[in-house]
Amino acid sequence: MKLNEDWLTNGLIDFEYKKYLLMAYLKEILDYFEEKKLYPFLSELVFHYNNLVRLKENKNLLYENFPKQLSRADFEKLKLTYQQIIQDSELMKVLEEIICFAIPKLEEGLNIGADIYEEVARHIVIEPIGIAPLKNDNGYFIYL
Repeated sequence: MKLNEDWLTNGLIDFEYKKYLLMAYLKEILDYFEEKKLYPFLSELVFHYNNLVRLKENKNLLYENFPKQLSRADFEKLKLTYQQIIQDSELMKVLEEIICFAIPKLEEGLNIGADIYEEVARHIVIEPIGIAPLKNDNGYFIYL
């Protein structure tokens, strides 16, 4: 199973549907991780995680920089209260809910994949075999 790049907005936008779609994808990824298979699953997980985090940050940045309307002024405390002019539609609220659910789940999968990656990196040994070059600065690299 592969999660499309536009899985968040493609097709039916429903929290339950997207939740089960993501959970099925993560279950399959974690099954591969149990077999110590990282490629291409870890890089896909990183891609989806980064996309969701960037989407959430950009949405927050947009709302913070959008003009606000003065709703209340408290002159005794010298405090002004502003109200957002722009409001989320129902679609945006559902997308925000999906994003808030998906980011921690993807992060859990990333942590498991990163642990496996680090374990492999600690135990990998590269040694010369066979023909040795006359100069140690040069050599041959054979990929099987």
